[in-house]
Amino acid sequence: MKVSELMMKDITSVEQDDSIQTLVETLETSEMCSIPVTDKENHLVGIISEHDILSAAVPKYMQLLHTVSFVPGLDQLTSGLRRIANDSVGMHMCTRVVSVVADSDDLQAADLILRNRLGLLPVVDGHGRLVGVVRRIDLFSHVL
Repeated sequence: MKVSELMMKDITSVEQDDSIQTLVETLETSEMCSIPVTDKENHLVGIISEHDILSAAVPKYMQLLHTVSFVPGLDQLTSGLRRIANDSVGMHMCTRVVSVVADSDDLQAADLILRNRLGLLPVVDGHGRLVGVVRRIDLFSHVL
């Protein structure tokens, strides 16, 4: 099966100039934990996740989360989120994005998702424009 048959074509994305506040609202309504980032011409330029937002809001605390029982206080998280609310998505997105073209086969998409531990794989056309996404759950549903 081709990725084009598996992918979600109704794409939720944000532009790199959008604010973190806009991103949070988009993440909430989309019920996704990461979202592709595009430029004005819809070229894929990055991806941003809830983890990226947390790392920007409370960076030193994210490093401490690797300890056994550390959890930052809600007031620290709130303060950090308010501090970055007007930052652009481009300031905090990951620019090293793994993507696939729509005419690739589903095994290639599965390989990329599993090897790179992705929850979301952006799908681009031959010009690098975002045309869809394949979620990890889409692969599970396809197999079952």
